[in-house]
Amino acid sequence: MLMKFDASGSIEEPELHDGLLRAICLEESEGADSLVLECIDAYGQHFILRFPKLRRLRVDKFTEGQSVSEIEFVTGGAIPEDDLIWLYHVEAADWRSTWLPDDQKKSLTLLRFTTTYLCELRALLQSSIADWTYELKGGK
Repeated sequence: MLMKFDASGSIEEPELHDGLLRAICLEESEGADSLVLECIDAYGQHFILRFPKLRRLRVDKFTEGQSVSEIEFVTGGAIPEDDLIWLYHVEAADWRSTWLPDDQKKSLTLLRFTTTYLCELRALLQSSIADWTYELKGGK
């Protein structure tokens, strides 16, 4: 199923606020890596979220079962430079000339996933939100 988003860029469906982030996986499909997140919503339903065409991933302070705070996205030219600097783990002064030119940034989408226990996940994807899917994997 396709994910649904609100006007601010946060994921509305599936509803995962106060759910749990269980696992972060990479899956190869069609010659590119996909980011796969395994989550459980507040009602105990298990979800698999797929974000194809992963270009870059950084995760800090992950432990299984952290409570989901927010999942949101930013596209193209609106991607904040601070997010990219954090994602590529470089100094701000080195950013512009060496990592990602503005013309390449236009075709990318940034996924931000945060938890209440300070886990930070940022993914830079070559895919658009129209390619992001989820599936229900059953109950408790």
